[in-house]
Amino acid sequence: MPYPLLLAFALGSYSSVLWPALPPLVAPGVALLLCATALRWRRGRTVVLILLGVSAGVFWATLWGQARLAAQLPAALDKTEYRVEGTVVGLPGRDARALRFELLVSRVESLAGATPPPLRRLRLSWYGRAPELSPGETWQLVLRLRHPRGFANPDGFDYAGWLFTQGISATGYVRDGVENRRLRAASFLSVDAWRGRVAAHIENLPVPNAGRALLRAFTVGDDRGITVAMWERMRVAGVVHLAVISGLHIALAAGFGMLLGTQGGRLAVVLGAPWPTRHVGALAAWIAGGLYTLMAGFGLATLRAFIMLTVFLAVLLLRRHRMLFAGFIWALAAIAVLEPLAPLAAGFWLSFGAVAVLLAWFGPRPRRGHIRDMVGAQLIVSLGTAAGLLGFFGKLPLLAPLINLLAIPWVEILTVPFCLAGVAAFPLAPVVDRRLVAPVVRRRARRARRRGGPCQLDSRRRGGLATAIAAGADRAVDARAAGAGAALSERHPVDSAGAGRARTATGIAGNRARCGAGSCGGGGDTRACHGVRHRRRFRRSVRRRRWYHRALFARAGQVPAGPADGEPSGCRPQRRRSRAAA
Repeated sequence: MPYPLLLAFALGSYSSVLWPALPPLVAPGVALLLCATALRWRRGRTVVLILLGVSAGVFWATLWGQARLAAQLPAALDKTEYRVEGTVVGLPGRDARALRFELLVSRVESLAGATPPPLRRLRLSWYGRAPELSPGETWQLVLRLRHPRGFANPDGFDYAGWLFTQGISATGYVRDGVENRRLRAASFLSVDAWRGRVAAHIENLPVPNAGRALLRAFTVGDDRGITVAMWERMRVAGVVHLAVISGLHIALAAGFGMLLGTQGGRLAVVLGAPWPTRHVGALAAWIAGGLYTLMAGFGLATLRAFIMLTVFLAVLLLRRHRMLFAGFIWALAAIAVLEPLAPLAAGFWLSFGAVAVLLAWFGPRPRRGHIRDMVGAQLIVSLGTAAGLLGFFGKLPLLAPLINLLAIPWVEILTVPFCLAGVAAFPLAPVVDRRLVAPVVRRRARRARRRGGPCQLDSRRRGGLATAIAAGADRAVDARAAGAGAALSERHPVDSAGAGRARTATGIAGNRARCGAGSCGGGGDTRACHGVRHRRRFRRSVRRRRWYHRALFARAGQVPAGPADGEPSGCRPQRRRSRAAA
């Protein structure tokens, strides 16, 4: 396999980050033809292969760059207005000023009558009272677009370069008008619509803002909710790579898929299937990594990690792992085809640097135990990526190896798998709510009606049905207690000096309201009103209340009258027999 050719192609493509401008396409094309012709010579064949790879890389990077520039809005058409139809992609974000989103263009029409440019992807803002945009919806909008631009401050963020690498054709904002309308709703199979539903579910969870931000980052790759203070704390601790979906997350997802696929392959072999266990495990690992990459929205970082995973699995299946860096070189070449400007991102250097030092350290050495390998991997990765961290961020977290020894297993083995399991259970949420949650809510509401108190469920956690049941129970108990209290006041009038009897009447009314709300129909049968869990506590409270009532009546010199006509006699205080009399 011509590994020098692949490595030379990657170097030629990645050299485009150093060009001040794109060269004419003719120059690398002529160099490519000359190198291809020189392959007939037997002498210096390795040198010719290297030159051929570099020429091919330069030619491809030039072609890719010219295609990206052709899709951008020309500077001469800056601040022009267009009527655009497109699909909302990604997850829209709202701040204090505007709603910000990206639009994948399907049709564009110039309002000035000129020939519209071939726009592909727009980064837009909708100021004022913007409607709610859901990912995957198709809209018709009137836009004022601007050429992608940024500040030219030294050592500052290159916003124009970032827009170019993201494939943004133009920026702009939505003009107010009646022509702005939604044309089609999101398709059920739309990936962005599904990610939007998951993000909406997470936003409704009763957890703190920091927890919701991390859940969105772990599941759908949306880290916009993480505050600057949180980023700074994670940067000091050296755990920034755990807060975003990176190669580590996708590799662990693929590892879980490999484990499940290997066990399934062994079971299939036992049942007589002719499928090799290695192939089943690799296919399951690739599917698991692909689904996680799909959840993250196929960003450049996650797509780079998925390409590396695909290449390494292919090398494993083709049994080409005898050469240590075969998969590494293939991954470099594949990403050079997809994104020649990938070296502009810090994640490119850190991810490939970490993989390179791990291959160089663990490749020629035998395994020495899981604990020793884990500690050695942390130390080697920290040393290998120290130069990149200092160059890009200007800081080097010295305690990062020790912190990552605890943080990586906690996040990647405990936190992320449960987050993904919760996301997988979102489609089953209506069934679970109807079959499991609603019966529990109804039982608690019935208990609340019997006790005469409100339902002990948090209003944020119960749904509309539970809220209605609890509110109905509260109103029924209040009405029953008011009626019973009025009837008891008629039978036991309270004079100005009998404040104790007023409290007694209120207590008996509340007791009868609680008994009447239960299945005993007001008879005071605590066995029918309450379950086993609260029976003893309720009996003790009833005994103390009856003793207090009898003591108050005896002190006042009155004997409570018997039950009225039609009133059950079970609520009448009964005299307990002593143990000696029994």
